[in-house]
Amino acid sequence: MKFKLIAFDLDGTLLNNEKLIDRETIDYLAGLKKRNIDIVIATGRSYYDAKRLTQSLPFEYVIIANNGAVTRNPTKDHTLDLRTIRYDDFQKIIRLSKENDLHPIIYVDKNSQGYDIIIERAYDFSEYNGYLSKSLKRYRITDFSEYSENDVLSICFTGHFEPLE
Repeated sequence: MKFKLIAFDLDGTLLNNEKLIDRETIDYLAGLKKRNIDIVIATGRSYYDAKRLTQSLPFEYVIIANNGAVTRNPTKDHTLDLRTIRYDDFQKIIRLSKENDLHPIIYVDKNSQGYDIIIERAYDFSEYNGYLSKSLKRYRITDFSEYSENDVLSICFTGHFEPLE
């Protein structure tokens, strides 16, 4: 038996300008499912974001999120694969980011606990450049040097362009 699968990105592929999946796209994807083609949503976005943006899909699919760090079935929130950043590597990255005046936003596997982001400053800290929204309550403020859990999925940096480069 042949296994048929098509992976789609969200931004610039499935989502329209309003960041929604329009009816025509849903119908197209449903037609693929009827032909026994599995649908995978692959994105750099967080799992929570991807699940929220794809909740209108009326069929089973899989989400690969955080640039491949987590794979889940969103119907059951069942984890199929999880790839975290090693603790030692995380601490090196945090040290280097501080040396270069960068401000990490850390994505963690805490979706079931109601958050998936940890930050060191208030959400409206100017150096986060508006990346976080007050309405997005999916973050916790944590001292990164004391964070010892092995659930870091990905790290986003904000700051000035030269050190980022």
